[in-house]
Amino acid sequence: MKFSHHLHETHGRQIGVITAAFGILLAGMVLVVANGMWQNHRLQVELKRVTQDLGQRLQIASDLLAAAYNRHQTMISQLLTNDPFERDALMMDYHKWGNRVGEARNALRERLDDERSLKLIERQDKLIPRTVELQDRVVELAARDELEPAMRIVRNELFDLDRQFDRVI
Repeated sequence: MKFSHHLHETHGRQIGVITAAFGILLAGMVLVVANGMWQNHRLQVELKRVTQDLGQRLQIASDLLAAAYNRHQTMISQLLTNDPFERDALMMDYHKWGNRVGEARNALRERLDDERSLKLIERQDKLIPRTVELQDRVVELAARDELEPAMRIVRNELFDLDRQFDRVI
């Protein structure tokens, strides 16, 4: 009888220990699952933010490329036309596209937060004064019908600067 009583007590303790261990294990599993769900939600929110931000940056960069291209094209078109009224209209477009380039660069700069991108925009900042100076010089020469010196500037200097500007974007 003592042995069966001892066996019954031991069995009771083992069941208690097993029940407690099972409860702890179950609580641990619930914590792991809850943490996984929380981490998954947090990562989804962050991924959505990053992709939206990246999408906005890409759209602005595309707008910047288009504006820079259109500015360059209106400048070149001024050299190709003989009509002074068309040349004046193109000059207005040239300035309009220049403003859009500035707006797009400012919008892009506001969204940059990583060191590499900031260095690239700074590199582009260094190209702009000389590029604008040459572009304006070409437009002035075109307005005075001095096409050969204007074309020399485009060929010898401006073309390379425009490519560097575009590469940075």
